[in-house]
Amino acid sequence: MLNIAVFVSGGGTNLQNLIDTDLPNGPISIVVSSSAKTYALERARKHKIDIIIFKKNDNERDLLKSLEDKDIGLIVLAGYLNILSPYFIDNFKGTIINIHPSLLPEYGGLGMYGLKVHSAVIADGKKVSGATVHIVTDKPDGGKILDQIKVPVLSDDTPISLQLRVMEQGEKILLPRVVKALTERSN
Repeated sequence: MLNIAVFVSGGGTNLQNLIDTDLPNGPISIVVSSSAKTYALERARKHKIDIIIFKKNDNERDLLKSLEDKDIGLIVLAGYLNILSPYFIDNFKGTIINIHPSLLPEYGGLGMYGLKVHSAVIADGKKVSGATVHIVTDKPDGGKILDQIKVPVLSDDTPISLQLRVMEQGEKILLPRVVKALTERSN
């Protein structure tokens, strides 16, 4: 059994994709949100998943204690916009994964998230983009790549249309696939 914590900052689409995935060896035990106002929290409440609100300046040690008390073995950053400290990452070394809306190592790193990524892909005239799941290290988007899915960039794409396609054809498939594989390996 691999208890999972999902960290979110927004609507929780990727959280919902994980909730909808059969994870018999890896229940989502807790959702950690960077804001009390994210729609992701409604998704968690609907499925009776415990919630922690953890704002940028809150004490990480308190969060670590809560995660340890829940025996968390995997942390999934699913649209989580805060950067975790090296101290936090060291406490869960190798067990934190992130989904990123590009084919890393391209269009990753500090400041590259959301529509910024898709705008850069379009501005550079790329024909293919996608999504990547990687291990989190203290270098933003710099950890070992676990899996990727390619998604076409269309000639009439806007950052929003590309974002929607990457979410639907990339992230929606990729994140559940990786999390399921990790939970099956832990059994």
